[in-house]
Amino acid sequence: MKHEWKTLVEGIVRLDVPFEDLYTSVFLVEGERPALIDSATTRADVEEIIIPALAARGYGKEMEGDLLVTHRHGDHSGGAKWLLSYFPNLRQVTLKDGERLGDLQAVSLAGHTEDSMGYMDLRTRSLLCGDGLQFFGVSRYGCSLVTPKGYEATLARVCEMEIEHLFLAHPFAGGAWESFGREAVLHACEVLCQSWDAIKSFLLDALSKTDDVAEIKALYAERFAGLPPLPRVTAEALRDGR
Repeated sequence: MKHEWKTLVEGIVRLDVPFEDLYTSVFLVEGERPALIDSATTRADVEEIIIPALAARGYGKEMEGDLLVTHRHGDHSGGAKWLLSYFPNLRQVTLKDGERLGDLQAVSLAGHTEDSMGYMDLRTRSLLCGDGLQFFGVSRYGCSLVTPKGYEATLARVCEMEIEHLFLAHPFAGGAWESFGREAVLHACEVLCQSWDAIKSFLLDALSKTDDVAEIKALYAERFAGLPPLPRVTAEALRDGR
C-alpha cells in the first residue's frame, strides 16, 4: 500500500498511518526548518511508512528538523524513539503553552490528557490538535477525557481563538476532522460544544441515579446508539469532579 502526504494548506501536509481499524496522523510543517508533529505508533510505522514518505518528499537520513508530539498516547508518540534513532539531526522539542518554535506556537488543549497540546501555524492560522478536540470520540475509544473541566476550558478557549483552519488527528464521530476556512471552524466549534453538552447532560443525569459505571456505559450505548462507546475514564472523571 502506498502512503502519500496530503496537502492541507500551504506549508502543511498530513500522512495517514494505519492504526487498528482506522489510522492516526503525522503532520509535516515545512519551512526553513521542517517540523514533524506526532510519530505514529510502532517501529514498523516509522520504517515502512514515515521514512519512505519523507524520502519521497526529499528528506533523507540527514534531515535537520524538529519533532513535536501532541500527547503521550502510543498512537501519537510511540514512533518517536525510532524516528530519532534514524534521523540523527532530528531533535525532539517540548513546548509549554504559548511558547514558539519558528512559526509554530504551542496551545494547551487539556482534557483528553493533562498534557494534550496543539500547535498553531502562525503563517496560516492552522491549529493542529492531535486528540485535543474529541467530538463523540473515534472507533472503540469514545470521547475520552481525564479532566472534563479541563476539556470545557479547552473548548471555550478554542472557540475564542482566531483560527482559520482546524485539523484533528482522527476522523472523530459527529463532526468534521478537517475544517477549512473561518466559517467551517466556527461550525466545528459549535458542534464540539453541542457534542460535549449532550454527553455531559446524559452523564450528570445518569450519575444522579447511579454511580455504577458499567450500568452508565450500557445506558449510554442505548442513548447514543451507533456512536463510539463511553470510556470509563470520562464517566469516572466527571463523577469525581476532575
